[in-house]
Amino acid sequence: MPKKKFKLTQSDRERMWGEECPYSETHIKTQSRILGVSISRIFLVVEAHINPFTFEYVAKNLNSFPVDHPVHDLVKNATYEGGSYGYVVQSGQEEFIDQESLKLVHEYLQRLTAVVIEMHEFVIAQCGLKRVDNNVYSANLAKGDVEEKDKEFDILEKGLRVLFHSILPWKTKYISDREIETILTNLKTFAVKKTVEIVDLEYALEYLRVTFSVPVGVDAVKIIEEFVEFANKLQPPKNSLASSGYFKKPLLKATERLSSREISAFLKDL
Repeated sequence: MPKKKFKLTQSDRERMWGEECPYSETHIKTQSRILGVSISRIFLVVEAHINPFTFEYVAKNLNSFPVDHPVHDLVKNATYEGGSYGYVVQSGQEEFIDQESLKLVHEYLQRLTAVVIEMHEFVIAQCGLKRVDNNVYSANLAKGDVEEKDKEFDILEKGLRVLFHSILPWKTKYISDREIETILTNLKTFAVKKTVEIVDLEYALEYLRVTFSVPVGVDAVKIIEEFVEFANKLQPPKNSLASSGYFKKPLLKATERLSSREISAFLKDL
């Protein structure tokens, strides 16, 4: 005799967030860590927002899943946030440094989404609900078979940028204010052409410090080296002492701001 299906009340359907079947969300979000007046590090965080009915129904029936199934850890680590958040659980994070970190969090997203889909499948089967399958992408995610060039990945890749902090040491301490203004104007023009956004800059007796953001996939090292080469070819005024160029080899660091100790050590070794 077939097992009797669980009958949903109207309240159950409302807490399921979908009239015909469960609805939940998985996300990759950026987390900017702000130290003082600047962003010190950026992390990519993977999390799920699971509708209350699905989460609680699965939690009551965990014995229906193998003991090593990832749903056990999900249920154990989730917290109820209420409202449109439901049950929230994070499944991994990576510091956003390069393309590899983006690929890793996308893998975390795939695995988390696959678990949530299995939770939905369980509720759908137990409650005799309509199995809504709008596209192949969801099915492939459940199988862990998603290529990196899928549309969602492309959109994510294009929307994210990486912060870089750079130190450009002066070749000489005797650079006029007029020359510095020319260099800064050229730097801003150069940045626009290279799709680079200057976030902050300042110049000191020994160096020019520039913080800028670049789109994922853009070679920041190459860009800053190109600018140094460009600036060193600028024709200095006749009375300038920077006849051999303005900059020495630059120092570059992704996401995390350079400390005074790092800058001092770098300048000392030049």
